[in-house]
Amino acid sequence: MRIILWPRSLLWRTFILLAALVLVTTAAWFGIFRAYELEPRARQISQNLVSIVNLTRTALITSQPERRHELLSELSEREGIQVYPEEPGERIAPPADRPLVRLVSEMVRRQLGENTRFASERDGKPGFWLSFHIDDDEYWVRVPRERIERQIALRWLGWGALAVALSLLAALVLVTTAAWFGIFRAYELEPRARQISQNLVSIVNLTRTALITSQPERRHELLLELSEREGIQVYPEEPGERIAPPADRPLVRLVSEMVRRQLGENTRFASERDGKPGF
Repeated sequence: MRIILWPRSLLWRTFILLAALVLVTTAAWFGIFRAYELEPRARQISQNLVSIVNLTRTALITSQPERRHELLSELSEREGIQVYPEEPGERIAPPADRPLVRLVSEMVRRQLGENTRFASERDGKPGFWLSFHIDDDEYWVRVPRERIERQIALRWLGWGALAVALSLLAALVLVTTAAWFGIFRAYELEPRARQISQNLVSIVNLTRTALITSQPERRHELLLELSEREGIQVYPEEPGERIAPPADRPLVRLVSEMVRRQLGENTRFASERDGKPGF
């Protein structure tokens, strides 16, 4: 008895061909989307790393010598960021040779200098390591890998299975490209919000710690350094200040919610303050 794998019905043949076409199209769109998001994601990660290094370096330079240990402990406990001096004979492993890591390294070196080094492990401690200099001394900053690597949650696998099922259904109804673009946007929303919120929380915590531990006579220098290097400006709250609420968009709402979880429910947000736009 022969087993016929290819259906004789024209309807099912058409369905299988359309299903295969939609699945291939979905895979192609996913590949295009991954390639399209590579540079924006690398730019966001590199800006986060450069901010961490510049804020840490400025905090160390302007902090009171007797409070530097407190500063380093604060960074480790709040942000998981650890700072070590460079030591002779230290064992370092190069970072993974992936397009994202290569692009991030290139963008970071443009801002911090060509002598910036990177490692995925130092003396047996894994993480994302990058170096910086204070005068003639070299230091290593260890950033948790979660800041760099996207965590794929189990529910996204469910969304992937749902996308496949919808692809098969689309073989009959010919779902439009716009619908798929909407799915990709929804898929990207939470990881993007998580990365932005981590960046904002890091900036606030590092700035706060730097202000607390800095010498009073050098605080103005610290604020100028933050403004010139990072474009970050710090102002005290003033009576009668005019603030405009941020845009009511899903990404902004999710970022605000994530930031409040870490900084406290009394954290406020604005898109403009006394006529100055920004976040």
